Amino acid sequence: MRLHLRRPTKLLSRLSTPARWIVAVLLVVGVFEFTVMAALGALSDALPWWALTLIDTALLTALVSVFIWFELVTPLRRALDREQRKARNVLDNASEGIITIDPHGMIRGFNRAAERMFGYSAAEAIGSNVSLIVPDPHKGHHDVYLQRYAEHGHSEVMNTRRQVTAQRRDRSLFPVEMSLSEVVVRDERLLTAILLDITERRRLEERVHRLAHYDELTGLPNRALYLDELERALAFAHRQQHRVGLLFLDLDSFKPINDRHGHSAGDELLRQVAARLSAQVRESDIVARLGGDEFTVILPAIQDRAAAEDAAQRLAHAFDQPFEVAAHAASIGISVGIAMYPDDALNARDLTHVADTRMYGAKGERKSAWLDTMGASAHADH
Repeated sequence: MRLHLRRPTKLLSRLSTPARWIVAVLLVVGVFEFTVMAALGALSDALPWWALTLIDTALLTALVSVFIWFELVTPLRRALDREQRKARNVLDNASEGIITIDPHGMIRGFNRAAERMFGYSAAEAIGSNVSLIVPDPHKGHHDVYLQRYAEHGHSEVMNTRRQVTAQRRDRSLFPVEMSLSEVVVRDERLLTAILLDITERRRLEERVHRLAHYDELTGLPNRALYLDELERALAFAHRQQHRVGLLFLDLDSFKPINDRHGHSAGDELLRQVAARLSAQVRESDIVARLGGDEFTVILPAIQDRAAAEDAAQRLAHAFDQPFEVAAHAASIGISVGIAMYPDDALNARDLTHVADTRMYGAKGERKSAWLDTMGASAHADH
């Protein structure tokens, strides 16, 4: 007898989990139905057939509903809860700030990265208008975008990457890269903004730009930026029928100071020269360092050559006072070559070449004059 009872159990254990669940449900329903039918059979003389059928149907439906609820609905709800927790964990562990807003600009979602980025907790942000994190100068534009979206269901900033300025809780501003998209939840349109703090990237870009366009020692425009600025000045002068003056400067007696006091002293001298030159020019003029001890000054919209010569004289007189380098007074001068657009050349490189050539001519004349002076002094002493 024991052997016969074990056979159905062994057979049931070999079935898969869904199959075992179905068999179990059928067994329970069968037992329940047998019990109900037996009870109804006892009442068959007291109740009409349709009442017996209604009672049987109601009891059977109730039993099946209980099984469906506990075996189907409850696991589905648990699975949905797990998926929602997973989705929330993904949002909370994302490195980007993720903010959800409704068409009226009210914040509906605010993940942990957004909390770290803006300084507000999710409890503080949710329910507030998104203008909370928008700087004052940009609030008007933001309101216009939201109004267009609320009215027409689309916006020109949708599904694009844009760099915008955001505002932290402490009112400080910082750059973010924003990607805006639309999601529909239960027939409600929501906007999801994914925000990435690009402060470090912007700082790196600015540093790369500065290294590429500015002399690291003096902070003046380097040769590449100088040529760009000169080309722009020439293009503007061509349209407006103006002249452009160019001064090419080379320091006199710089090498002996550099050799005597070392390169650090030479670097300090170059920084002081750059500051002194910049202090002597107009706001519209551009002082650049081409390398070594060579500098240029762009004089845009200048009247004539005489005005350029006056500017050169002013710069030369700026070197009458010695520089203080390595606790010593260092006296140096400058040789200046002047070129004019459109009189001497029509493009930046040719104009630079003319000014450079004239600078070397001026340096030779200064050297000859110095030698003549020294020779005359020696003859007088003799």
